[in-house]
Amino acid sequence: MSGKILTKQDKYKNVEDITDIVGLRVITYYESDVDSVAKVIEDNFNVDLDNSIDKRKAHEPDRFGYLSLHYVISLSADRAQLAEYKDFVGIRFELQIRTLLQHVWAEIEHDLGYKSDYEIPRQFRRKFSRIASILEDVDESFVLLKNGVNSYRDSIRMKDSELLDNIPIDNESMQLFLEKKLLEVEKEIVNELGLSIDKHEPSEYVGLLVSKVIHMGFQNFGDLLADVVINKKRVLRLIKGFDEWNLARSNKKLNWNDGASIQALHLLKIYDSDGESGIGEYYMESHWSEEDVVDFKEIISVAAAG
Repeated sequence: MSGKILTKQDKYKNVEDITDIVGLRVITYYESDVDSVAKVIEDNFNVDLDNSIDKRKAHEPDRFGYLSLHYVISLSADRAQLAEYKDFVGIRFELQIRTLLQHVWAEIEHDLGYKSDYEIPRQFRRKFSRIASILEDVDESFVLLKNGVNSYRDSIRMKDSELLDNIPIDNESMQLFLEKKLLEVEKEIVNELGLSIDKHEPSEYVGLLVSKVIHMGFQNFGDLLADVVINKKRVLRLIKGFDEWNLARSNKKLNWNDGASIQALHLLKIYDSDGESGIGEYYMESHWSEEDVVDFKEIISVAAAG
């Protein structure tokens, strides 16, 4: 700290003049989120605009390099009144907001020991500029990709349930299929067994269902739903068998997530195709014990045979 003051005596007269005694960094996935974070900071802290800099706007149009938003901020009047912040009243600190790719660039550039373009040996400057421009283009592409996915998600959710039958199967369309088409069928199944059905946890579970549906060879939701209905009694027996197995072991009923009929149908298809050996291979890959796998084979074979 003393070295910093001595080397910049024209700028720092005392320690209060130093704006980055404390430095924080917020890293976002998307470039568009940088401005969203900045808005939150502006709404909750005092921003010293004279000492802040938006390095995203500092480059000339034909130059590429380090991009980041640097804010010098201090506690707002409201926060300064809180007891837990009393020791920090009047202290300014620096907050850097940048994307993950901007952070990668900054860290590599720093690791190589260069802080400005003129420090880079001439024979490497063009290469540096090319890499920086690629990362900047990828950052922008990720924003376009995110916006495209969000637009597709919105368009899917606006479709009438009757139009779902021929929509390609993916995570977004599966989410809608579970809510608008499959739920009623599954309610009938679990009601017959006196069970309840819970809403799934998002993302990973939906992706698991999609992979099972694709593995079974379905190309659209219409065929999938029709097969669930055709195999409804077998699916019901399978779910009942697993519920009784769990009740005997833990003295409680299972809580079934929506989409349970898809998982049950997947097991039945494996059994229809490869018998007990196929079921054994499937569950051994899932790290179940041999004793459990023997039980599962019996449950599935009984359900499939009816």
